[in-house]
Amino acid sequence: TNTYTGTTTINNGATLKLGSATSISNSSALVIDGTLDLAGYSETVGSIAGASTGLITSTASGSPALTAGGDNSSTTYAGVIQNGSATTVALTKTGTGTLTLSGTNTNTGVTSINGGAISVEADANLGAATSVAINSGTLTIGGTGSFSSTKNFTLNGAATINNANTTNASTFSGNFTNGANLLTVDGA
Repeated sequence: TNTYTGTTTINNGATLKLGSATSISNSSALVIDGTLDLAGYSETVGSIAGASTGLITSTASGSPALTAGGDNSSTTYAGVIQNGSATTVALTKTGTGTLTLSGTNTNTGVTSINGGAISVEADANLGAATSVAINSGTLTIGGTGSFSSTKNFTLNGAATINNANTTNASTFSGNFTNGANLLTVDGA
């Protein structure tokens, strides 16, 4: 188990392949400009950030999840999240900060917001899964383009969908499943 507190940086062209579910410290900010290979392991990190050259994938089978945000920072990840050889790769956002996703993600694991916010401009930023779970937190729709999603949304806690896009309306045509919790919709 690693417990260091410094930043973990994967440079463009480099690959960090996990050897266990505790390879990276839970409090480490992770900058992904190269490739993070989950290798079938679920991992928790302080936060994720990175350029469009970044790739989160798994060369091993399974259904790993990457949990990020516990350091409460706000970051932008412009890279891609994909399944690779895994059945699914999921993303879970925790903490109080905002994670902005701007890459075209093809992962089919569920994107879960368990704290803070995930900010996107396009449905593809949320991956190719058919559903999103807002367990406690905010989905922010930004940018100026049209946003349209057919995903199903599961609300398991106080959930907010904030349309910060003041140019166009956002359209949701999937199902909303609310476990008797509060949904707040605000913005333009």
